[in-house]
Amino acid sequence: MKRGMEIPVRAKDAGNRIPAVEKTVRILHYLAKEGRGTPTKAIAAEVEVSASTCYRILKTLEVAGWIAQDEWGGFHIGKGLLPVVEPLADLREVIRRSRPVLEAGARRWGVTVKLCFRQGSEQITVAVGTPSNPVGILAPEGVPYPVVEAASGAALLAGLTESELEDLIHRTPEEHWRRHRPEELRDRVDQCQKRGWCENIGKHPQGIDAIACPVRIGDHRLALCMIGLRGDFREEVLSDLREGLLEMARELEE
Repeated sequence: MKRGMEIPVRAKDAGNRIPAVEKTVRILHYLAKEGRGTPTKAIAAEVEVSASTCYRILKTLEVAGWIAQDEWGGFHIGKGLLPVVEPLADLREVIRRSRPVLEAGARRWGVTVKLCFRQGSEQITVAVGTPSNPVGILAPEGVPYPVVEAASGAALLAGLTESELEDLIHRTPEEHWRRHRPEELRDRVDQCQKRGWCENIGKHPQGIDAIACPVRIGDHRLALCMIGLRGDFREEVLSDLREGLLEMARELEE
């Protein structure tokens, strides 16, 4: 399978997946990325699906209007998907406008800068700015992980009441708290509520540090986060990084 089309797998969901749906998702991802009419054989080879299976999936999607076939036989994303993605149109515009700010911040401060939103019990990175230095932290877009983790998660939860936060902690699977401590989450959320930002420095076993703050863009509540290696957040530059984070947040909220 080509890089970038893998579907994230979590252990708890491994037995609840439908292969045909996964193939369909990969095909839609590929057509959206390709942006032009592509023949069945090329699609099948790219997403590693048999030509016959690929053709049946394509024809099913075509009937639904989610894809269309051009006069040369190539398939492309269809207008029938518009009603499906319409609720996300505003968020897409937020992401588009945010990218230059994240990229400029990453170049200026030499750390990865990402924007996340909450989806239920998970957080998802929707935009990333990557520094130009050769050694940096990768933050892949679109991959979900628990919202109760990391500085970015705390920033996303800063708007919760104490009882709402405790309910979320209670509903988080016990195995998660064998690797993390709920009091650390409470402390980071408290930092965001009182100071407007929080940090997770010197605690990650792989030497990854981060600072984050809540940001509201229109009706969307998101988290803005700087991520780097331990040396990136040394004491003499930490104050400047915090101010840089808040400066970017203000720019995004304008």
